[in-house]
Amino acid sequence: MKIESFSGTVNGVEVHRVLLNEPNPVIKLDTKGLSPSNPPPLEIKEDITVGKEKLGIAVQKKLGVKERVLGLGERTYEMDRRRATFNLWNVDVGGRYTWYTDPMYKTINFMMTVNDDEILGFLFNSPSKGIADIGNLIYDKITVGFVDKKLEFLFFRAEKMESLLEALSSIVGKPFMLPEWALGYQISRYSYYPSSLILDVIKEHEKEGIQISALYLDIDYMEGYKMFTWDRDRFPNPKEFIKELHGMGVKVITIFSPCLKLDQKYRPFKEAMGLFVENENGEIYVDDMWPGKCAWIDFFSTEARDWWSRKTEEWVKEYDVDGIWTDMNEPAVLGKGTFVSAYHDKTPHTLLHNAYGLLEAEATFRGMKNAGKEPYILSRSAYNGIQKYAVVWTGDNVSSWEDLRLQLSLALSLSISGVPYVGFDIGGFSGREEGVRGGRDYELLLRYFQAGLFMPLFRNHKSKGGEDQEIYLLPEPWRRRIKEVIGLRYDFIPYLYELVREAHEYGHPLLRPLPYYFPHDNNTYVCDEFMVGKDLLMAPVLEKCTNKRRVYLPEGKWAYLNTGEIFEGNDFVSSPDDLPIFVRYGSKIELRERTITFNENGFKIELKNQYRK
Repeated sequence: MKIESFSGTVNGVEVHRVLLNEPNPVIKLDTKGLSPSNPPPLEIKEDITVGKEKLGIAVQKKLGVKERVLGLGERTYEMDRRRATFNLWNVDVGGRYTWYTDPMYKTINFMMTVNDDEILGFLFNSPSKGIADIGNLIYDKITVGFVDKKLEFLFFRAEKMESLLEALSSIVGKPFMLPEWALGYQISRYSYYPSSLILDVIKEHEKEGIQISALYLDIDYMEGYKMFTWDRDRFPNPKEFIKELHGMGVKVITIFSPCLKLDQKYRPFKEAMGLFVENENGEIYVDDMWPGKCAWIDFFSTEARDWWSRKTEEWVKEYDVDGIWTDMNEPAVLGKGTFVSAYHDKTPHTLLHNAYGLLEAEATFRGMKNAGKEPYILSRSAYNGIQKYAVVWTGDNVSSWEDLRLQLSLALSLSISGVPYVGFDIGGFSGREEGVRGGRDYELLLRYFQAGLFMPLFRNHKSKGGEDQEIYLLPEPWRRRIKEVIGLRYDFIPYLYELVREAHEYGHPLLRPLPYYFPHDNNTYVCDEFMVGKDLLMAPVLEKCTNKRRVYLPEGKWAYLNTGEIFEGNDFVSSPDDLPIFVRYGSKIELRERTITFNENGFKIELKNQYRK
């Protein structure tokens, strides 16, 4: 085995870069400034079997008796990853998932561990199939390994989680600057059509006093589900339709799929000849997706990415769309999960798989930018670096009380893994079509909206078989209560946008698990409450038939937003109502019309001068 090691400091954090067997990673990291050195004290093994998985190479470290392990992106587990094994392999989970579903849509190969005296970070830059075992199959060790026999990995040592994430973003790449409009209330459906009905949907929201910031068009806007087309029966004049939506203050986001229908009369397919994923014999890899038999763009080809970028630019310019929603980009194949025996310029797909959606996002982002738009990409799949190009959401969740709690865990896990722009389908994407009754549980719908109040992505999305949950269709008091949440969301956009700037400049997440600031407090390793920036603590109500909940407050003073009541930390308290939001001592928070301060002069909420009568 050949081992090369380099070390140095990045943003004040100790960083080691290790190259095993001369890798040439498809995703490049910014490691300039590191100098040759001895490797960190970790075990490296070749040709190791972990459980049923045969790995080409693996990295191991001892798991301390009190060591906490966080991160690894989208994992349907508790925050502390101890005693679990995770497959590093992006998949389409097939319409629903629950607690402990593994693998999921995204693979983020970054984790951090917390001991009494230090915080360590580990970034594995391999998009190949792999496994992460956190003291489960091998009780006393953390083992991360891959099918590929070559590996680049980084080891970090920091005093704070925040400085660790700053160093991570300096190396992997800073989050893109999310447009401010993207923080508003967004609506989506599989699928809204025709165009005349969509305009009526927006008008009904306007009657309720609800501003829709963005509308998503799912696959039914296309002709036969073919990319770069419109169904002219449903959307007879898409340019005028989008122009009218823009006049109502609504942005338009169209869904993209990474494959093209095999059709010799279909122009994009003919244009893309030579740019497709292949099989072992060098023939076009063909499989099933929404249009029927399809070929997939090979995003590991520079030429293919450039072609996709140009097609995106043309699409955005011609129709003036404001964002692209990249779906089915794990990549997904109907009935099979993903590719079977596919190749990229003779490299087996299994060695590159997890980066497929990332490279699609990069090409799409570039196309939007070249079209003169502020790029906005929403991606289902992800790999290390997705934050440079896209927002992510947690896929096809199922409406239920258990899912409500799970969505917080997923959002926080992604956030602490260097992916700050996250969200979930409010109300749950799937419902009765999956045999789950929940669509008419209005209390649950309210709790989804409340839990999503500070999510970077605030989107109401539902499947075809799900019951309607547009606000204007809801009975009272649920309609009024949910409208209040949406109004509060708009009030907090100035604060959230400042957190977006912070993410863009420093790599800080908007949502921060309590250990982010209080890593040595055992009571903070929970997924049902979290910090929003440094100034707010949110603890949504997640149980049925209750308007209060028990909340743990870490050290310090905290003021309850709705009442101004002040609490001392290091204690459990009962929330005064069903929207538990606490303001941290020393805070000054700018809202749309008000300013919140909590300091030595007490807790105050004051109208800004321009709004005073």
